[in-house]
Amino acid sequence: MVNVKKVWLVCSFIGIVLSLGDFAYASLTDGLVAYYPFNGNANDESGNGNNVEVNEATLTSDRFGNPDQAYEITEYQYLSLPYQIVNGLYDFSITFWIKLNKLNSSLNNIIGIANDYEDNEFNFAYLASNDRFFMDWKGSINHSFGINNSVEDMNWHFITFSRNGTFCTTNIDGKRIEGDITISSENLIAAEKGFVLGQDQDSVGGGFDSSQNLSGKIDDIRIYNRVLSESEIQELYNIGNNLPPDTHCYTQDDLDAVKQQCKNDPASCGISIYSGYTQADIDSAKQQAIQQCKSDPASCGISVGIGTEGPVATLSESLFIDIPLIKYSTLLASFDLWADFEYYGLTPDGLHLWKLTDFGVIGE
Repeated sequence: MVNVKKVWLVCSFIGIVLSLGDFAYASLTDGLVAYYPFNGNANDESGNGNNVEVNEATLTSDRFGNPDQAYEITEYQYLSLPYQIVNGLYDFSITFWIKLNKLNSSLNNIIGIANDYEDNEFNFAYLASNDRFFMDWKGSINHSFGINNSVEDMNWHFITFSRNGTFCTTNIDGKRIEGDITISSENLIAAEKGFVLGQDQDSVGGGFDSSQNLSGKIDDIRIYNRVLSESEIQELYNIGNNLPPDTHCYTQDDLDAVKQQCKNDPASCGISIYSGYTQADIDSAKQQAIQQCKSDPASCGISVGIGTEGPVATLSESLFIDIPLIKYSTLLASFDLWADFEYYGLTPDGLHLWKLTDFGVIGE
């Protein structure tokens, strides 16, 4: 039987190792201006305090069947978001999970932004008659994306809309829809009460038409003041499905190959190795350092003993260190690792060096 948790941890860990050198990769909290998981309320959990005003929409079960973990909208119900979140934005991404309950003959409007001069400043909706998503921008209406009627199965789907300069894109369930839309290079302008979910505004905060509303459920809304990459969108989709952040699982051969690569060329894995001295310099100080560390491990920065969760580390005669438990935490998960280090020697500066020789994920 496959240990799912173990596979998850191995896949996640190898994904981390393979991407250690990619320092340009942004955190999923970077640029996050609002996040609504709807955990029994409409509070913003990004830490920015952009709470939602609920207008008759009701809490309902989410895609996992958990009660009061999503909002259901029908007829004239809607959610009103603080307009400051989007007012003045240029590049941005909005992600959410949605489940349609029925298809309106006109349109199913999901996002509506209006101001005092333009009630169709920005709309994002699904048009069932054309089997596609479309958008309005600055009064220019009905810009259609490529055909994709996935949402008509009335199941939950993960939607991402992004504006990148003069280009707009839409992703469904992590996959990009064909047919990007070109728009004018102007900032988004929203009026107070003019940012709503579930309705098409014919005036700021009102003028709703029940034939154009969203009839369905919505959950886990994220709003970014930057453009999400395709890999970030895929990662959010995986997270929303309770999948590992990186679903590209690797075999044991892959794991061994990565280990060997990191041993042979630590820099390729983003591991910084102290340099500036020759191997002869290091070797000449090794014996002296070994004796020093044996006599006084603390002087080498080594903590050896018994902790509350078992042995902290094992120090051999040759100063080989075996660490049986390393608590590794990321934004998305926490798991246990083990690692072995070989003593590399003492530099003329008095720095003690250890080289990573092996590592892995602790199975249950």
